[in-house]
Amino acid sequence: MTMLFWIIFLSVAILGLTYRLVFSGRMYKRKTDRLIAENQALMDINSALEKSIAKHKTKTTNLAIAIENEQRRIASDLHDDTVQRMVAVRFRLEQFLYYPILERAKGEVKEIRKEIDNSIETLRFLIKGLIQPRFELQPLSYLMAQLSEKIRSIHHVRIIEKSINPEQEFDIQPTVKQHLYYII
Repeated sequence: MTMLFWIIFLSVAILGLTYRLVFSGRMYKRKTDRLIAENQALMDINSALEKSIAKHKTKTTNLAIAIENEQRRIASDLHDDTVQRMVAVRFRLEQFLYYPILERAKGEVKEIRKEIDNSIETLRFLIKGLIQPRFELQPLSYLMAQLSEKIRSIHHVRIIEKSINPEQEFDIQPTVKQHLYYII
């Protein structure tokens, strides 16, 4: 009887273990299948994101190229048209110097020629997208004094420009200084 008991006991244990292994194998397979499906879904999302990023980069690149092309066109137009017209005006002004005119008029022609040359130089810096050296080298108070003097001489008006403690003037980035100068 004990032998029969042990045979039945072992048979039941083996059946139980077999059932458990089969059942847990099925659970393992389900979990594995679910993880594979989740992984595939994440890979699909990642692929969609990569495509979206690539489209965005392409649009951004195209926009940057369009902006750069427009800047080149404007720079070319400024150089080919505006700068050339200013050069022509300067040459015409210089022709006045060959006529018998008053000394004061000669001085005025020379000043106008200097102003046109400065304007041409400024345009060339703007066309190339560079900061003029004067904004890098000179303090804002000095630039404002020059501007006031220029306006006084052109318009013959009284302008009072005063800097308080220019030696204590703080340093301003050249780009900011240039923008402030043009605003003023």
